[in-house]
Amino acid sequence: MKHRHLRRLYMPHAIMTSLLLACSVQALAATVHVSNPDGALGAAKVEDGSNLVGLVGDFVDLDPGEHLLRIEAPRDYTLLVKLHVSNDNIVTITESKAEPGNCKPKFETTWQEPGIVTNARKPHKLEPGGAPEVAPPVVYTLNINTPQFGAPSKSGFCAVPMFLGCTKSMAIVAVDSTPPGAEVWIDNERMSVATKATLSVPFCPGREKTKQVLIRMPGRVTCRREVPVDSGVQTNVRCDLRPTQ
Repeated sequence: MKHRHLRRLYMPHAIMTSLLLACSVQALAATVHVSNPDGALGAAKVEDGSNLVGLVGDFVDLDPGEHLLRIEAPRDYTLLVKLHVSNDNIVTITESKAEPGNCKPKFETTWQEPGIVTNARKPHKLEPGGAPEVAPPVVYTLNINTPQFGAPSKSGFCAVPMFLGCTKSMAIVAVDSTPPGAEVWIDNERMSVATKATLSVPFCPGREKTKQVLIRMPGRVTCRREVPVDSGVQTNVRCDLRPTQ
């Protein structure tokens, strides 16, 4: 009898990986709309640290804690915005600055600091016999203004990157979403396919154990997963893309 119970509890590792990666993002995260009111930034990449979380105009989920958003800007500049997300999902800006790209010219720059607003509001007082008010999902809008550039002042700082070669192996990543037809990004690069799809993903064994997967669709909250990679092993990623309204 003990052996039969053990067999019932046993679940292959690949199935467990698929189930874990298919879980929807829970309401522990704050939803932030990265907005550019003047539209000059276009669909610039938005990274949290070094990981892509979406593009300008997207709605992204940020867990409680500190976040350093990096937004691409004209003239090879990067806009840095530090956010703090409290345990009760209140989002505040703690620091912001504009920096030139590596080995790129530095310009005289005027940048209006970003601002953040929310649609959260206090519930109305419930009248006797009245139906409870259904509040919309709380969204914070981060308004990023486009810098104004003047004359170049001096050359920017240069850091020489190091490139380490490796013999690539191929992992298999199957992506799916509801609704289907979403963009697929892996390690900050857009793939040529949309969900539902299966991709062969190159990686460096011993140096890379995971890949960053982003699934996005306009009008939906982006979905991010850090997925394990191994030679010839398939990892399944599924996301339910929540509507923003």
